[in-house]
Amino acid sequence: MKLSVTFLFVLGCVFCLSSTKNIVKNYGEDIRLTNLNLNRQAVSLNGNKMEEFPLADRGFLWDSDDSKTKKWRPQGIAGLNEGGKDYILVSWYGRKEEGYKERGARISIVELSSLKYRHLLLVDKDMNTYPDMHAGGISVVNGKLHVADSRSGYNVIRVYNFNKIKELPEAEAKYDYTYILIEEFNYKSPITPSFMSYDKDQKKMLIGTFAEKPSNSKPNLLLWYKVPENKKEATAFNSSIDKILVYRLPDEYKKIQGMAASKAANGKTIIWLSTSFGADNRSNFYKMLVDINVNTPKSPKIISVSSSESIKYPPGLEDTYLSQDDELWLLTEFAYEEGKYKQIDGGIFEPTRRANFCIKKSKILPK
Repeated sequence: MKLSVTFLFVLGCVFCLSSTKNIVKNYGEDIRLTNLNLNRQAVSLNGNKMEEFPLADRGFLWDSDDSKTKKWRPQGIAGLNEGGKDYILVSWYGRKEEGYKERGARISIVELSSLKYRHLLLVDKDMNTYPDMHAGGISVVNGKLHVADSRSGYNVIRVYNFNKIKELPEAEAKYDYTYILIEEFNYKSPITPSFMSYDKDQKKMLIGTFAEKPSNSKPNLLLWYKVPENKKEATAFNSSIDKILVYRLPDEYKKIQGMAASKAANGKTIIWLSTSFGADNRSNFYKMLVDINVNTPKSPKIISVSSSESIKYPPGLEDTYLSQDDELWLLTEFAYEEGKYKQIDGGIFEPTRRANFCIKKSKILPK
Protein backbone atom coordinates (compact mmCIF):
# COMPACT_ATOMS: atom_id res chain seq x y z
CA MET A 1 0.00 0.00 0.00
CA LYS A 2 2.86 2.37 0.87
CA LEU A 3 4.47 1.59 -2.47
CA SER A 4 1.26 2.45 -4.32
CA VAL A 5 0.85 5.74 -2.48
CA THR A 6 4.48 6.67 -3.11
CA PHE A 7 4.18 5.73 -6.75
CA LEU A 8 1.06 7.84 -7.17
CA PHE A 9 2.70 10.77 -5.41
CA VAL A 10 5.74 10.65 -7.69
CA LEU A 11 3.55 10.19 -10.74
CA GLY A 12 1.50 13.20 -9.72
CA CYS A 13 4.62 15.33 -9.29
CA VAL A 14 5.89 14.34 -12.73
CA PHE A 15 2.52 15.22 -14.22
CA CYS A 16 2.57 18.63 -12.53
CA LEU A 17 6.03 19.39 -13.82
CA SER A 18 5.20 18.31 -17.36
CA SER A 19 2.11 20.50 -17.32
CA THR A 20 3.88 23.67 -16.15
CA LYS A 21 4.83 24.65 -19.67
CA ASN A 22 1.19 25.01 -20.74
CA ILE A 23 -0.22 26.16 -17.42
CA VAL A 24 -1.24 29.48 -18.99
CA LYS A 25 -4.08 27.67 -20.76
CA ASN A 26 -5.74 27.05 -17.41
CA TYR A 27 -5.68 30.61 -16.06
CA GLY A 28 -9.44 31.07 -16.19
CA GLU A 29 -11.57 32.84 -18.76
CA ASP A 30 -10.09 34.89 -21.58
CA ILE A 31 -10.16 38.62 -20.94
CA ARG A 32 -11.86 40.69 -23.62
CA LEU A 33 -10.27 43.94 -24.73
CA THR A 34 -13.15 46.01 -23.34
CA ASN A 35 -12.71 44.43 -19.88
CA LEU A 36 -8.97 45.01 -19.69
CA ASN A 37 -7.72 46.89 -16.63
CA LEU A 38 -5.88 49.92 -18.03
CA ASN A 39 -3.30 51.00 -15.46
CA ARG A 40 -1.38 53.87 -17.08
CA GLN A 41 -2.36 57.41 -18.06
CA ALA A 42 -1.28 59.14 -21.26
CA VAL A 43 -1.62 62.91 -21.67
CA SER A 44 -3.12 64.90 -24.50
CA LEU A 45 -0.83 66.45 -27.09
CA ASN A 46 -1.65 70.16 -27.19
CA GLY A 47 -0.29 73.71 -27.16
CA ASN A 48 3.33 74.21 -28.18
CA LYS A 49 3.90 70.47 -28.19
CA MET A 50 1.17 70.01 -30.82
CA GLU A 51 2.78 72.68 -32.99
CA GLU A 52 5.90 70.53 -33.31
CA PHE A 53 3.85 68.14 -35.49
CA PRO A 54 2.58 69.94 -38.62
CA LEU A 55 -1.12 69.54 -39.52
CA ALA A 56 -1.81 67.37 -36.45
CA ASP A 57 -5.42 67.46 -35.22
CA ARG A 58 -4.98 65.56 -31.96
CA GLY A 59 -2.63 63.16 -30.26
CA PHE A 60 -1.11 62.01 -27.01
CA LEU A 61 2.13 61.53 -25.12
CA TRP A 62 3.01 58.54 -22.95
CA ASP A 63 3.32 58.80 -19.19
CA SER A 64 6.61 60.06 -17.77
CA ASP A 65 8.29 56.63 -17.56
CA ASP A 66 7.30 55.52 -21.06
CA SER A 67 8.20 58.91 -22.55
CA LYS A 68 11.75 58.68 -21.22
CA THR A 69 12.66 54.98 -21.27
CA LYS A 70 15.39 53.86 -23.66
CA LYS A 71 14.83 50.20 -22.84
CA TRP A 72 11.80 50.02 -25.13
CA ARG A 73 11.12 51.85 -28.40
CA PRO A 74 7.71 52.19 -30.09
CA GLN A 75 7.45 51.14 -33.73
CA GLY A 76 4.10 50.06 -35.19
CA ILE A 77 0.68 51.72 -34.86
CA ALA A 78 -2.85 50.48 -35.58
CA GLY A 79 -6.34 50.84 -34.17
CA LEU A 80 -9.79 49.37 -33.78
CA ASN A 81 -13.24 50.04 -32.40
CA GLU A 82 -14.49 47.56 -29.82
CA GLY A 83 -17.63 47.89 -27.73
CA GLY A 84 -18.21 51.42 -29.02
CA LYS A 85 -14.77 52.59 -27.90
CA ASP A 86 -11.84 53.60 -30.09
CA TYR A 87 -8.42 52.18 -29.30
CA ILE A 88 -4.95 52.94 -30.61
CA LEU A 89 -2.40 50.12 -30.49
CA VAL A 90 1.35 50.61 -30.50
CA SER A 91 4.10 47.97 -30.69
CA TRP A 92 7.43 48.36 -28.86
CA TYR A 93 10.62 46.31 -29.06
CA GLY A 94 13.06 45.61 -26.25
CA ARG A 95 16.44 47.11 -27.10
CA LYS A 96 19.45 44.83 -26.93
CA GLU A 97 21.65 47.86 -26.18
CA GLU A 98 19.76 48.15 -22.88
CA GLY A 99 19.75 44.43 -22.09
CA TYR A 100 16.08 44.03 -23.11
CA LYS A 101 16.54 41.89 -26.22
CA GLU A 102 15.11 38.75 -24.58
CA ARG A 103 11.87 40.56 -23.71
CA GLY A 104 10.95 40.65 -27.38
CA ALA A 105 7.96 42.86 -28.11
CA ARG A 106 4.98 44.35 -26.31
CA ILE A 107 1.74 46.04 -27.34
CA SER A 108 0.25 49.15 -25.75
CA ILE A 109 -3.55 49.37 -25.81
CA VAL A 110 -4.74 52.99 -25.50
CA GLU A 111 -8.42 53.86 -25.01
CA LEU A 112 -8.73 57.21 -26.79
CA SER A 113 -11.50 58.90 -24.80
CA SER A 114 -9.74 58.49 -21.45
CA LEU A 115 -6.15 58.05 -22.74
CA LYS A 116 -5.72 55.23 -20.26
CA TYR A 117 -3.54 52.38 -21.47
CA ARG A 118 -1.77 49.14 -20.62
CA HIS A 119 1.17 47.13 -21.97
CA LEU A 120 0.74 43.46 -22.99
CA LEU A 121 3.70 41.18 -23.62
CA LEU A 122 3.65 39.09 -26.80
CA VAL A 123 4.43 35.37 -26.41
CA ASP A 124 4.21 32.23 -28.49
CA LYS A 125 2.13 29.14 -27.66
CA ASP A 126 4.88 27.85 -25.37
CA MET A 127 4.96 31.10 -23.41
CA ASN A 128 8.26 32.17 -24.95
CA THR A 129 8.98 35.76 -25.93
CA TYR A 130 10.46 36.70 -29.33
CA PRO A 131 14.05 37.85 -28.64
CA ASP A 132 15.13 40.74 -30.87
CA MET A 133 11.80 40.93 -32.76
CA HIS A 134 11.43 44.49 -34.00
CA ALA A 135 7.63 44.46 -34.43
CA GLY A 136 8.09 47.27 -36.93
CA GLY A 137 4.58 47.03 -38.34
CA ILE A 138 1.20 46.05 -36.94
CA SER A 139 -2.37 45.99 -38.18
CA VAL A 140 -5.79 44.82 -36.96
CA VAL A 141 -8.14 42.86 -39.21
CA ASN A 142 -11.46 41.53 -37.87
CA GLY A 143 -10.37 41.90 -34.25
CA LYS A 144 -7.04 40.13 -34.71
CA LEU A 145 -3.64 41.74 -34.37
CA HIS A 146 -1.09 41.05 -37.11
CA VAL A 147 2.56 41.73 -36.19
CA ALA A 148 5.50 41.78 -38.61
CA ASP A 149 8.45 39.59 -37.61
CA SER A 150 11.35 40.54 -39.90
CA ARG A 151 14.06 38.61 -38.05
CA SER A 152 16.44 36.66 -40.27
CA GLY A 153 15.15 33.14 -40.71
CA TYR A 154 11.57 34.03 -39.84
CA ASN A 155 9.95 36.62 -42.16
CA VAL A 156 6.46 35.85 -40.92
CA ILE A 157 3.34 37.67 -39.78
CA ARG A 158 2.22 36.62 -36.28
CA VAL A 159 -1.47 36.79 -35.34
CA TYR A 160 -3.11 37.37 -31.93
CA ASN A 161 -6.72 37.60 -30.75
CA PHE A 162 -7.61 40.68 -28.68
CA ASN A 163 -10.50 38.90 -27.04
CA LYS A 164 -8.19 36.22 -25.66
CA ILE A 165 -5.96 38.26 -23.37
CA LYS A 166 -4.55 36.27 -20.46
CA GLU A 167 -3.79 37.48 -16.94
CA LEU A 168 -1.01 35.57 -15.20
CA PRO A 169 -0.58 35.15 -11.44
CA GLU A 170 2.17 37.40 -10.09
CA ALA A 171 4.37 34.35 -9.50
CA GLU A 172 4.13 33.38 -13.20
CA ALA A 173 4.68 36.90 -14.63
CA LYS A 174 6.90 37.12 -17.70
CA TYR A 175 9.50 39.83 -17.15
CA ASP A 176 7.06 41.45 -14.68
CA TYR A 177 4.20 41.42 -17.22
CA THR A 178 1.05 39.78 -15.91
CA TYR A 179 -1.01 40.48 -19.05
CA ILE A 180 -0.04 38.66 -22.22
CA LEU A 181 -1.19 37.97 -25.77
CA ILE A 182 -0.54 34.42 -26.97
CA GLU A 183 0.11 33.78 -30.66
CA GLU A 184 -2.82 32.10 -32.39
CA PHE A 185 -1.09 31.29 -35.69
CA ASN A 186 1.33 32.79 -38.18
CA TYR A 187 1.89 32.86 -41.92
CA LYS A 188 4.82 33.49 -44.24
CA SER A 189 5.62 36.84 -45.81
CA PRO A 190 6.70 36.92 -49.46
CA ILE A 191 9.10 39.78 -48.64
CA THR A 192 10.87 40.89 -45.46
CA PRO A 193 8.02 42.63 -43.59
CA SER A 194 9.38 45.85 -42.10
CA PHE A 195 6.05 47.71 -41.96
CA MET A 196 2.38 47.00 -42.63
CA SER A 197 -1.09 48.56 -42.74
CA TYR A 198 -4.56 47.50 -43.80
CA ASP A 199 -5.78 49.05 -47.06
CA LYS A 200 -9.50 49.40 -46.36
CA ASP A 201 -10.28 50.36 -49.98
CA GLN A 202 -8.71 47.25 -51.47
CA LYS A 203 -9.60 45.20 -48.36
CA LYS A 204 -6.06 43.85 -48.38
CA MET A 205 -2.96 44.07 -46.24
CA LEU A 206 -0.12 46.26 -47.47
CA ILE A 207 3.43 45.35 -46.39
CA GLY A 208 6.83 46.65 -47.40
CA THR A 209 10.58 46.34 -46.88
CA PHE A 210 13.16 48.64 -45.31
CA ALA A 211 16.20 49.67 -47.34
CA GLU A 212 18.79 52.09 -45.96
CA LYS A 213 20.22 52.66 -49.44
CA PRO A 214 17.75 51.23 -52.00
CA SER A 215 19.36 49.62 -55.04
CA ASN A 216 18.85 46.82 -57.54
CA SER A 217 20.27 44.37 -54.99
CA LYS A 218 18.10 45.69 -52.14
CA PRO A 219 15.11 47.60 -53.56
CA ASN A 220 12.05 49.13 -51.89
CA LEU A 221 9.50 46.33 -52.23
CA LEU A 222 5.80 46.32 -51.33
CA LEU A 223 2.74 44.22 -52.00
CA TRP A 224 -0.94 43.80 -51.18
CA TYR A 225 -2.54 40.49 -50.17
CA LYS A 226 -5.82 39.05 -48.91
CA VAL A 227 -5.45 38.43 -45.19
CA PRO A 228 -5.60 34.82 -43.87
CA GLU A 229 -8.08 34.81 -40.97
CA ASN A 230 -7.34 31.42 -39.41
CA LYS A 231 -4.77 28.64 -39.37
CA LYS A 232 -6.37 26.77 -42.27
CA GLU A 233 -6.32 29.87 -44.49
CA ALA A 234 -2.73 30.56 -43.39
CA THR A 235 -1.66 27.11 -44.60
CA ALA A 236 -3.26 27.72 -48.00
CA PHE A 237 -1.67 31.19 -48.13
CA ASN A 238 1.79 29.78 -47.42
CA SER A 239 1.54 27.42 -50.36
CA SER A 240 0.74 30.18 -52.85
CA ILE A 241 2.81 33.21 -51.78
CA ASP A 242 4.95 33.02 -54.93
CA LYS A 243 1.85 34.06 -56.91
CA ILE A 244 1.48 37.42 -55.11
CA LEU A 245 2.39 40.40 -57.24
CA VAL A 246 5.31 42.43 -55.86
CA TYR A 247 5.89 46.11 -56.58
CA ARG A 248 9.01 48.27 -56.44
CA LEU A 249 9.09 51.89 -55.31
CA PRO A 250 11.78 54.23 -56.76
CA ASP A 251 15.16 54.21 -54.98
CA GLU A 252 14.95 57.90 -53.99
CA TYR A 253 12.74 56.99 -50.99
CA LYS A 254 15.25 55.87 -48.36
CA LYS A 255 14.72 54.32 -44.93
CA ILE A 256 10.95 53.84 -45.21
CA GLN A 257 9.40 53.21 -41.79
CA GLY A 258 5.68 53.07 -42.56
CA MET A 259 3.14 53.26 -45.36
CA ALA A 260 -0.61 53.59 -45.84
CA ALA A 261 -2.69 53.62 -49.02
CA SER A 262 -6.08 54.70 -50.33
CA LYS A 263 -7.85 54.95 -53.68
CA ALA A 264 -7.73 58.27 -55.51
CA ALA A 265 -10.70 59.66 -57.46
CA ASN A 266 -8.86 59.26 -60.79
CA GLY A 267 -8.30 55.53 -60.37
CA LYS A 268 -4.75 55.96 -59.13
CA THR A 269 -3.52 55.17 -55.63
CA ILE A 270 -2.60 57.54 -52.82
CA ILE A 271 0.39 56.47 -50.75
CA TRP A 272 1.57 58.10 -47.55
CA LEU A 273 4.96 57.04 -46.31
CA SER A 274 7.27 57.98 -43.47
CA THR A 275 11.06 58.01 -43.45
CA SER A 276 13.43 58.54 -40.53
CA PHE A 277 17.12 59.50 -40.22
CA GLY A 278 18.17 59.19 -36.58
CA ALA A 279 17.57 61.11 -33.36
CA ASP A 280 19.20 64.37 -34.49
CA ASN A 281 17.64 64.77 -37.95
CA ARG A 282 14.12 65.61 -39.01
CA SER A 283 11.98 62.93 -40.62
CA ASN A 284 10.26 63.15 -44.00
CA PHE A 285 6.59 62.39 -44.51
CA TYR A 286 5.49 61.93 -48.13
CA LYS A 287 2.07 62.23 -49.74
CA MET A 288 2.15 60.63 -53.17
CA LEU A 289 -0.06 59.84 -56.13
CA VAL A 290 1.03 56.66 -57.87
CA ASP A 291 -0.04 54.26 -60.61
CA ILE A 292 0.20 50.60 -59.59
CA ASN A 293 -1.45 49.36 -62.81
CA VAL A 294 1.83 49.46 -64.71
CA ASN A 295 2.58 47.19 -67.63
CA THR A 296 6.07 46.05 -66.72
CA PRO A 297 6.49 42.45 -67.87
CA LYS A 298 7.47 40.83 -64.61
CA SER A 299 7.45 41.13 -60.83
CA PRO A 300 8.47 43.37 -59.16
CA LYS A 301 6.48 45.93 -61.11
CA ILE A 302 7.93 49.45 -60.98
CA ILE A 303 5.46 51.88 -59.44
CA SER A 304 5.00 55.07 -61.45
CA VAL A 305 4.92 58.17 -59.19
CA SER A 306 2.71 60.93 -60.63
CA SER A 307 3.31 63.43 -57.82
CA SER A 308 5.20 63.48 -54.54
CA GLU A 309 5.47 66.13 -51.83
CA SER A 310 7.28 65.90 -48.49
CA ILE A 311 6.69 67.51 -45.09
CA LYS A 312 9.31 67.73 -42.35
CA TYR A 313 8.55 66.17 -38.96
CA PRO A 314 10.53 65.64 -35.73
CA PRO A 315 13.06 62.77 -35.64
CA GLY A 316 11.97 59.15 -35.42
CA LEU A 317 8.80 59.10 -37.52
CA GLU A 318 7.68 55.47 -37.71
CA ASP A 319 4.61 53.47 -38.78
CA THR A 320 1.32 54.81 -40.22
CA TYR A 321 -2.32 53.84 -39.77
CA LEU A 322 -5.38 55.13 -41.69
CA SER A 323 -8.48 54.77 -39.49
CA GLN A 324 -12.05 54.05 -40.54
CA ASP A 325 -12.72 57.75 -39.87
CA ASP A 326 -10.01 58.77 -42.35
CA GLU A 327 -7.52 59.95 -39.78
CA LEU A 328 -3.90 59.10 -40.53
CA TRP A 329 -2.09 58.20 -37.31
CA LEU A 330 1.70 58.41 -36.97
CA LEU A 331 4.18 58.12 -34.11
CA THR A 332 7.75 59.02 -33.23
CA GLU A 333 10.11 56.59 -31.52
CA PHE A 334 12.82 58.52 -29.70
CA ALA A 335 12.62 59.19 -25.98
CA TYR A 336 12.34 62.69 -24.56
CA GLU A 337 15.67 64.50 -25.04
CA GLU A 338 17.29 61.39 -26.59
CA GLY A 339 18.26 63.66 -29.43
CA LYS A 340 18.12 67.35 -30.38
CA TYR A 341 17.07 68.80 -33.72
CA LYS A 342 16.17 72.06 -35.40
CA GLN A 343 12.43 72.18 -35.98
CA ILE A 344 12.91 74.96 -38.53
CA ASP A 345 16.00 75.44 -40.71
CA GLY A 346 18.23 77.89 -38.87
CA GLY A 347 16.07 77.69 -35.73
CA ILE A 348 16.94 76.70 -32.18
CA PHE A 349 17.53 73.10 -31.13
CA GLU A 350 14.48 71.25 -29.78
CA PRO A 351 14.43 68.00 -27.74
CA THR A 352 13.02 64.84 -29.29
CA ARG A 353 9.58 63.86 -28.05
CA ARG A 354 7.87 60.45 -28.18
CA ALA A 355 4.42 61.30 -29.57
CA ASN A 356 1.39 59.73 -31.26
CA PHE A 357 -0.76 61.98 -33.44
CA CYS A 358 -3.25 61.99 -36.30
CA ILE A 359 -3.97 64.15 -39.34
CA LYS A 360 -7.25 64.32 -41.22
CA LYS A 361 -6.94 62.67 -44.61
CA SER A 362 -8.42 65.76 -46.28
CA LYS A 363 -5.35 67.78 -45.18
CA ILE A 364 -2.80 65.50 -46.82
CA LEU A 365 -4.24 64.64 -50.22
CA PRO A 366 -1.58 64.74 -52.96
CA LYS A 367 -1.96 67.14 -55.85
